[in-house]
Amino acid sequence: MQLTKEQVAIISCDAPMIAITAFAGTGKTSTLVEYARARPEWRFLYLAYNKAMQTEAVTKFPKNVDCRTLHSIAYEKIGRSFPSGKIGNNRIWDLSKSLNMSDDEQLQVKTANGLLFFWLNSNQASLDMSILSGYLETLSKPERQQLSSTTVAEHRLNLAKKLWELMLDKTNLSVKMPHDGYLKLFHLSQPSFNVDCVMLDEAQDSN
Repeated sequence: MQLTKEQVAIISCDAPMIAITAFAGTGKTSTLVEYARARPEWRFLYLAYNKAMQTEAVTKFPKNVDCRTLHSIAYEKIGRSFPSGKIGNNRIWDLSKSLNMSDDEQLQVKTANGLLFFWLNSNQASLDMSILSGYLETLSKPERQQLSSTTVAEHRLNLAKKLWELMLDKTNLSVKMPHDGYLKLFHLSQPSFNVDCVMLDEAQDSN
C-alpha cells in the first residue's frame, strides 16, 4: 500500500489524541489499520459505527486490535443486566398507555420521546432544559412553535423524564429499554478501557 503524505503524518504522530477529517473513500480506516500495524506492542480497541463495519474491520486489522461496536460493549457492561423482553423499541401508543394518556395526547408523547432520544444521543449527563435548544434545531418550524412556550416545554421535559423512569424500571416490561438507552447508561458510568489506544471510526455518525 502506497501511503499519502497525510497518512504518513498521521501514522507517525505521537499525540495523545488525534482527530482525522477526510472525505468518504479517502482511506480513513486504512490509515487506522496502518497506525495499529506500526505499534505491534500496543493493545487497541477499534470502535465501529455498526455491525457491518465491525465485521469487515476484523478481516483488516492486525491481531493486537479488538474490533467492536460501542453498543456491543455497552450491552455487555449494562444492557445484559435488564431482564429478557425489556430491551427493544417502543411504540408511541404503548408509551401513551403507560403514561395513562389518551389518543389525543399522543403528539405530546411523541415530542417528549423525541426529546428523550435527543438526550440519549447527546454527550450531556443531565436530562434538563439545557437540552432543549439543541433539540429545537432538529424540528420543523411548526414543531418548534409548539415548544415556544416555557410551560409547554417544561411539560414535555417532565414527560420525557417519566418515560426514562419507566425505561429504567426493570420490573416494567411494557416499556422497553432502547439500545440507545443502555448505551447512555454506559456513557454515564464513565467507563475506562484497559487498552493503549481507542480508535473511533466514523465518529460523526456515532452517539
